[in-house]
Amino acid sequence: AQIGNGGDYDQEDTGNTGNTGNIKVIAGGSVTLTGGVTGGEGSQLNYAQIGNGGAQLDATASGDISVVAGDGVTLDGYDDYAQIGNGGADFWGDISGTVTVAAGGHVSLTNSGESGGYAQIGNGGIHSGGTVAGNINVSAGAGLDVFASVSGGAYAQIGNGGDGNDFSTNSGNIIVDVVGAVQQAEAPCAGV
Repeated sequence: AQIGNGGDYDQEDTGNTGNTGNIKVIAGGSVTLTGGVTGGEGSQLNYAQIGNGGAQLDATASGDISVVAGDGVTLDGYDDYAQIGNGGADFWGDISGTVTVAAGGHVSLTNSGESGGYAQIGNGGIHSGGTVAGNINVSAGAGLDVFASVSGGAYAQIGNGGDGNDFSTNSGNIIVDVVGAVQQAEAPCAGV
């Protein structure tokens, strides 16, 4: 499921050159993004994303992303991914745009599945490549949790890039403003 331009697409195909445009989501209550169970290793086609791009694209993605929730914002990648930002899993191409998340309640990033899913606020994604840029602003009115499971390739992140970004350059300022507790998992690849 995706709010944004793009979608899932095979990298070997051509013709999908650009996915651009500003996106603004305003919710009086909560915003929840939950990825699904993957169809096989590396498939990343059961994702939830607010942003331009999508899984397995060879293109560009840009535009400012703004999510405002009166209550909490929850991202659970489960076995796939949940992301607020441009790009996506296995996205190859330049990615840019400011990402803003403002929650009146709790902000939570986790992956509760058993394989390498991820939850991310920021541009990029797992195994994405290219120039990844944009400022990230997150505010939470009632605490922040960033938890990643210990399964291979799993991560939870506020920032640009992602796990396995060996061929990308990541840049941008990150501001996180939280009222209440900030909790981060002990597992590797969980970070703000």
